[in-house]
Amino acid sequence: MRKTTLLAITAIGLFGCMPPLKDGPPADGTGAPTGGNTTGGNTGGNTGGNGNTGGNTGGNTGGNTGGTMGMDVSGTLTGAQSWTGMINVTGAVIVDTGATLTIDAGALVQFAASTSITVKGTITVSGTAASAVTLQPTQMGSAWGGILVGQGGTANVSYATFDSVNVAISCGATSTQCHGDHITVKSYAGSAITSSGPDAVFSYLTVMGGSGDGVAQSGGKLTVTDSVFNSSSGADSINVSSGDLTFQYNKVLGNYNPQAANAGTPDIHCASHLTGTGTFLVDHNDFDGSSYGFMVSGLSATSKVTMNNYQNNMALVSVLGAVDPGADLSNNWWGGQNPPTIQGNTTVANAAPAMITPTGPR
Repeated sequence: MRKTTLLAITAIGLFGCMPPLKDGPPADGTGAPTGGNTTGGNTGGNTGGNGNTGGNTGGNTGGNTGGTMGMDVSGTLTGAQSWTGMINVTGAVIVDTGATLTIDAGALVQFAASTSITVKGTITVSGTAASAVTLQPTQMGSAWGGILVGQGGTANVSYATFDSVNVAISCGATSTQCHGDHITVKSYAGSAITSSGPDAVFSYLTVMGGSGDGVAQSGGKLTVTDSVFNSSSGADSINVSSGDLTFQYNKVLGNYNPQAANAGTPDIHCASHLTGTGTFLVDHNDFDGSSYGFMVSGLSATSKVTMNNYQNNMALVSVLGAVDPGADLSNNWWGGQNPPTIQGNTTVANAAPAMITPTGPR
């Protein structure tokens, strides 16, 4: 069936341990090509005689490829647009300032290698528990770029699976909002999520099988709750170099088991890597089976790292520098071991006598 990139369309609906690897093109869209507006919705009456049941609204230049093979898209999107069914992203896509792109429940979006969606307007991924959205490369074994939320951009992502991606969602410093829930990221090449924006909130993430950090924060304000982080090929589950972090009711589960006959090498380096002078509110988490349960320096006097379980880690902590004496590091359970010594802070000595409950996703 003939595939043609659409040049114009009227659409109907509507978008540390070690540093993050391969973070891809900047989220402001620099270097991304511009071009014709494209979309993939096939609804309404047939206006072009293009052979699709139900037709495609909107006077598309070049006709509609649609059907079971999906719609080919690339270029700059303007106005309100929606993607339904199968979509093939053949080149870089930019959601322009003021534009909206909605990806409907059940959609399968396939990306040519290294292509991405840069958001200057708004993207909404509207998956549901019964009908999630899948975003993956056209050719499995390659990696696509992810969703890059740039200047003034807003992203709302629900019930979506990102497969074989460089960075699933990158929240730039000048983004307006990045919110996501019930997102699975697997086989990622860089970091699952990167964030330096002012309003990044994620819940019910499942992060597995990546080559870099699960979540990497380098500024702004980030909240992560009720999420699960599995293997990350020797990187960190949560790695914060600056900014304010709220990290609550999460589970980090590496493969290290010191009681096993062959404990092996942990697949997660730092279960939690917190540096910088921001405010860290970290509580009711399980940090389990990593090289280091807690890597730390800095923090602010208003930080609270409390009511967490650190167990089955090769080492309890790695202290990279002095911690503010006012930070509250009390009431953590250290897996039955004596609490560690942390330079500059004595509150860590007030440890919990037994495993904390409840912890992990609610």
